[in-house]
Amino acid sequence: GIASRFNPDKGHETFFDASAMILKDLPELSGRVRLLVAGGAVFEEDRTREQYVREYAARRGLGGNTVFTGVVGDMPGIYAAMDLLVLSSWAEPCGRVIFEAMSSGRPVVGTDSGGTPEIIEDGSSGLLFRPKDASALAAALKGLVLDDRRRLSMGQSARKRIEENFTIQINVKKTEEIYAEALGRGKK
Repeated sequence: GIASRFNPDKGHETFFDASAMILKDLPELSGRVRLLVAGGAVFEEDRTREQYVREYAARRGLGGNTVFTGVVGDMPGIYAAMDLLVLSSWAEPCGRVIFEAMSSGRPVVGTDSGGTPEIIEDGSSGLLFRPKDASALAAALKGLVLDDRRRLSMGQSARKRIEENFTIQINVKKTEEIYAEALGRGKK
């Protein structure tokens, strides 16, 4: 699945292109693979994008495999319905969906850009791929779709990584340390 607002920078095309490649290579998956697209147009500039994304999925032959939820208030329920989350944004400074999916025990396949590589441990709690590289995303996804054990293990590692490194308590402590250092009271 993918969860984001419908903005061009979110890379929905890369997600759909990679998914189409997988279903072309493995047509036997067509009847059981569902693409979950959570989100919608949040800002006025995104309004026309929503229709474009739906049409793009249909043009790639994915209309029957794709479920569009619209804007959702129950994201834990969305993550529970996913086997993994794709973050195909070109450059995501610090995508909250990464933390949410990982804390739900879902591995994330995300772009190797922005803050994403600081959150995902490539090969352990998720996988990284070059932005706009649908072939690399397809390869990463195919490996996880075909290997339930690896995907589940990666999901467990994702949750553990969040618990050990990204809780609100840890975030507050690190923020306090930055302020203390800026005020000249921190470690030197």
